[in-house]
Amino acid sequence: MSTSELSAANSRVREAAKLAQKKRRRETGCILIEGARLVADAFAAGANVRELFSTRDFFESDQGKAIRVCFKGECTTITEAAAGKLSETRTPQGVFAVVEFRPAKLCDVELGIDAVALVADGISDPGNLGAMIRSAAALGAGCVVASGESCDVLNPKTVRATMGALFRLPVVADVALGPALDELRSRGLRIVAAAPADGAPPWRLDLDRPVALVVGSEADGLPGEALEAADELVSIPMHRGVESLNAAACAAALLYEAARQRAT
Repeated sequence: MSTSELSAANSRVREAAKLAQKKRRRETGCILIEGARLVADAFAAGANVRELFSTRDFFESDQGKAIRVCFKGECTTITEAAAGKLSETRTPQGVFAVVEFRPAKLCDVELGIDAVALVADGISDPGNLGAMIRSAAALGAGCVVASGESCDVLNPKTVRATMGALFRLPVVADVALGPALDELRSRGLRIVAAAPADGAPPWRLDLDRPVALVVGSEADGLPGEALEAADELVSIPMHRGVESLNAAACAAALLYEAARQRAT
């Protein structure tokens, strides 16, 4: 534990705060995460934590003690004002970590004989994209692929919404949708694209085999060329008067059905 508390004006605090910028994240290969659960998950996943910041109150708490046990370096204490500078939330918990993290490359992702890949295209809301990554990890997907038309997978809001899932499975980012689907198909995955209508209900498709589940935005769905290139279309039946599902909910429903079929 550092003997003095770093202020919001401290250079180390300012540098950590810059990781809120996409450009800075790319330059450094690091992200800034906050909150006891997310920091603990990073340690549990074996992530390389470069720096750990904590307010004095959090440092002395039971959660703080548990996290400090995981960190081989020295926890740096910061003022409440510095915590406010680092935080993206209204009520920061008082713990932050600078973690080495770069999105995976699709060519490096290992896909087994029963692989499920979730492909997210045009997802503009960071919370939705984070929830999709969280569902993919929870329901056994092998990877998540976010096209270049989606928001940044390392956006702080996205990272928080993953609830640590970002550290549990490969996440590919900034790839063009067409080439990504071609790559997945070349590796034996069948392309199943979500469509608002005219697709088969998910339980009528054979999802108990290597498959890439492709979900587009709520506003525009998937582009026409992606629907045309798919091996099969899937549509989730909804009650009359409901036009569409949240993209994260759609992804969760499809992932659950794939997991259910594999379990039976």
